[in-house]
Amino acid sequence: MAKKTPEVKQATKTTKATIRVADLRKQTVQELADTLKSVNADLTEARRTHAAGELVNPRVLSMTKKTIARIKTLQVEKTREEGRK
Repeated sequence: MAKKTPEVKQATKTTKATIRVADLRKQTVQELADTLKSVNADLTEARRTHAAGELVNPRVLSMTKKTIARIKTLQVEKTREEGRK
């Protein structure tokens, strides 16, 4: 069995694809924007490692995309709430 290189281990550690929605709901619009930037960076890194054939779990890609969609949905909801006040 081939030994994993440190680069592969690092790629799997940094790509936390699922973030609890309850935790996201507690964040402000600005915090959600910051979280979105970091999750987008994780997606970019996961795509790069997948293209190189180093990604251990390709399901991370779809899970990260869903997390991005959740964050964007919450941003719209919070923006609408602020507009109503």
